[in-house]
Amino acid sequence: MRIPALNNRPLLIIGHIRPMDRPEHVASWMLVEKGRIEAIGDGPAPGADSAETVDLSGCTIIPTLHDCH
Repeated sequence: MRIPALNNRPLLIIGHIRPMDRPEHVASWMLVEKGRIEAIGDGPAPGADSAETVDLSGCTIIPTLHDCH
């Protein structure tokens, strides 16, 4: 699933986030700003009130760098 940019607004993704630097950890949110992952964590997300939220509860998200060639 590709999530498009939303008018440069921050994007808050809710789900089971598996960060690559801590594979044993499962976070509950990921904050994306201007196409870059800014923060991954649990509990209240910073800037959540001004972000567009995508609720992927029940889904596992593995943020990675993707090289098209």
